[in-house]
Order: sequence, then C-alpha cells, then structure tokens
Amino acid sequence: MVSIESLSTNNDNQDMVSLGTLSAWRGREMFAQLFSILAIQAMVLSEAIDQRQAHKQRKLSLISSESYKEIRSIFPPLKKDRALTKEN
Repeated sequence: MVSIESLSTNNDNQDMVSLGTLSAWRGREMFAQLFSILAIQAMVLSEAIDQRQAHKQRKLSLISSESYKEIRSIFPPLKKDRALTKEN
C-alpha cells in the first residue's frame, strides 16, 4: 500500500520510511494517463460533432463551438484512415 502518510508501527514508537515520494510519482503517472484519455475523448467527440453536423442536426452552443474549434486546431478531422498515435 502506498500512502502520503507514514504508517505507524511498534505502537507509535517509530515510523517506517514515508512512501510519499512514491505516491507522488504514481500520481504524476496517473495524471499523464488521464491527460491522454481526455485527449482521446476530445478527438472522439469532435468526430461525433462532425457526423452530427453532416446530418444537419442541431447546432452547437457558443462555448461548445469555441471548444470544438480549439480541438480541431490540434486534431484535424479524419478524412481517411490514418494512425492516430502521434496525435496523442
């Protein structure tokens, strides 16, 4: 078990070495993975918006439209099949 707090041992007579550094490192790794997941979700959502607009369904709100334009400035639309590994 990794924790940012020391684990009491020997009836609070001494504490084991804190695993806070390891916890922080793992937290950093998880944050990087979360960023990748959110980037993939943004790509998928922008593709869904393209499909929705192709069928002339409802338009986006102003805030959603601005977010869409920002996402599209980073991830171009999928016109044909291509590897997406470099875009993550």
